[in-house]
Amino acid sequence: MAAAAEQLNCAVSTVARRIDGLEQALGLVVLHRARGGATPSEAGLAILASIERAAEHLNQIPRQARNYQQFKSRRPVRLSATETVINDILLPRLPELRAANPQMLIEFESSNAISSLEFGQTDCAIRLAEPDQAELITRKLRPVPMAVFASAQQLAGRDPGELQLHSEDIAWIDSGLGDIHENRLIQQLGIGDRIVLRATSVRALALACAQGQGLAMLPRYMGEDFGLTPLDHIPITARQGWLVYHPETRNDPTMRKLRRWVVECFDHKLAR
Repeated sequence: MAAAAEQLNCAVSTVARRIDGLEQALGLVVLHRARGGATPSEAGLAILASIERAAEHLNQIPRQARNYQQFKSRRPVRLSATETVINDILLPRLPELRAANPQMLIEFESSNAISSLEFGQTDCAIRLAEPDQAELITRKLRPVPMAVFASAQQLAGRDPGELQLHSEDIAWIDSGLGDIHENRLIQQLGIGDRIVLRATSVRALALACAQGQGLAMLPRYMGEDFGLTPLDHIPITARQGWLVYHPETRNDPTMRKLRRWVVECFDHKLAR
């Protein structure tokens, strides 16, 4: 209580009085007081979690204020996606969006986390794992064809059909990215011990594969761009992507233009 009072620059009695008022208003005990100090109750911990989420929203106010001050006539639109999606799928067609909407201020955020959308840090997001937040709207994008690739160095003259994941070195996506298809596949096959390199960047995996450091699961367009050999005998399903956005932006004209452009980018890049 004393530490909280010091941080808030007020008296301990003021903190105690405000907590008492909160408990009376809610009809709950949020803090258990004891001689050794105060600890949150179960209800208090649940309320604290909600407050922390709300604080994340409030923390966006300074950023929004700066944007409005700097661009008074334009509201920035912020799009979150993986580095690969931004660089390979979206940016090549950015001139079309800018030509049709010269006043649109676009901010790209390279991220794998859906939390940035939940906390109001971005307006819409492209995710390769289906979000389960009921309060968000999701739309399927054109799937990304995938394959396991090998370099000529790793093939070493062998028939590509002979190579198997359980007997070769593997360069794989970072396990910290969560429940995505690549990580589920490694668990299903039980070949985690074959991994010699992990990275959050898919392009880094492609570079490692091209240097003969291991087989890598990559988007087909990327493996082809690097001159790698697909191992088509290893069945790999296409990666489904989702465009995720807030319900309140459903009818926003600027956001609708941005979402339509995202869909066109995926269609154009992956239709081949």
